[in-house]
Amino acid sequence: MKGVRADFKVPEGGKLNITVGDIYAVAPFNNPWLLYDLTGEELAQQIVNGWKSSDMGDQVTGLTFEYRDIGTDDNPDIEVVGITLDDGTEVDIHGKKPIYRVIVSNYNATIENSVFIDKTPVYTEADSPIDNQAIIELLRDRRDRGEEHIPVDGAPRGSEVTKNIKEAA
Repeated sequence: MKGVRADFKVPEGGKLNITVGDIYAVAPFNNPWLLYDLTGEELAQQIVNGWKSSDMGDQVTGLTFEYRDIGTDDNPDIEVVGITLDDGTEVDIHGKKPIYRVIVSNYNATIENSVFIDKTPVYTEADSPIDNQAIIELLRDRRDRGEEHIPVDGAPRGSEVTKNIKEAA
């Protein structure tokens, strides 16, 4: 997501106290998070778009995907060949149904050629959570419940199936 502007660096085996200032460093623009319904085909296209340009949204969670590099060393190009949701559901990447719910920054949703460009979000921008405010609220809620540990998901989300589709043929 282009709106993410900083990283949290946690020392190995250590703890990091996160401040409100840290959240504003990560998400400084007050971007609404918009909820959209996508088909499997659109979801696969969004992953490709994010690969081509971070403006389209190149960070994902809740799924893993497999891809092939169908380009050249000088001009890489990917084709998504499979998507699996974290609950094990295989996405029909060529299908028009079922619908998958995706949250994306309003900035990413309005980039030219985005899969979201002609879609209407499930909720209006006025009724959507603001990125930094929602993160602060979530972290304060966790703190107030005594939950100090936030699990870190550092697993890779994409894996290359073959170096080049032409080599596999």
